[in-house]
Amino acid sequence: MTNLNEISTESLAEELKARKDLLTADGLMPPPLYQLIAEIQVIPCVDGVAVRRNGERIEGMMIRRGTREFAGCLCSVLDPFHCTPSLLAE
Repeated sequence: MTNLNEISTESLAEELKARKDLLTADGLMPPPLYQLIAEIQVIPCVDGVAVRRNGERIEGMMIRRGTREFAGCLCSVLDPFHCTPSLLAE
């Protein structure tokens, strides 16, 4: 097994960026990935979030911006001016 301590953080980040399993089948980040992001980046907060109930599941609505310097950013549909670059932007 590879000793991950011997691999640079930059190389580890490049590997993660290239992976296709950053989201679960339900479209959620695995908890360790979310915890990592929360430790190194501000998680945007808004006064309101668009939500709906889909059966037993509650879903929040975000959009991926496609304009100007915000292209690729995820933001709440209620507050498009608070935007954070997505790790998954293509």
